[in-house]
Amino acid sequence: MLRYQLYALVFVLTILFFARASAEIVKVEVQWQPGTCPMSCAQLLGTQFQKIPGVAEILMNQPGGHVELRWKPNFPFAYQQVKSAMQAAGPGIRDIRVKVRGTVHFDQQTASLVSVGDNTTFFLLGQLQAKQNQLAVYYNVESHPLSQATLTRLVEGAQKNQIAVIEGPLFEPWRYPYMWLIVDKLQFVDSTSTNQSQP
Repeated sequence: MLRYQLYALVFVLTILFFARASAEIVKVEVQWQPGTCPMSCAQLLGTQFQKIPGVAEILMNQPGGHVELRWKPNFPFAYQQVKSAMQAAGPGIRDIRVKVRGTVHFDQQTASLVSVGDNTTFFLLGQLQAKQNQLAVYYNVESHPLSQATLTRLVEGAQKNQIAVIEGPLFEPWRYPYMWLIVDKLQFVDSTSTNQSQP
């Protein structure tokens, strides 16, 4: 009997270990204008977020106009699901940020991050960069090139087969059929390491 309990414990720990190690969409943060979502709205918002299959935990700051969604392993992220939950409750999305673990890929014109486990693709952008004597248009992808330093780090990490952990805001997600992610924070972990960046 004790032997079977030990096997069961090892089995459960193995599942938890690999679930933790494969978590890819670490968290999603959504902000709205404070004061536009009273307590009844926040309760409805929580109910709507619970309906999203990928949401594991909801950390709501109703007075501050902010919610953090901890994501389940191997569930792809879709902006439309978050947008629909917000629309059902009332407040508009002011900003949406994600923290993602994944592998870096390059083609001739773009760098992308493909999240571990579910293969959600995020095309990578940099901070707004204004060229001398030119007006920078924030709402234009061309105004957000990756800096040379960030690009170099991405190339080096990809060559070493490391997992990138990238955090930043989604760029105009309602305008595009795919997701652009502005790189605010970037770090790498070894692909064979079980260490996961904490939310």
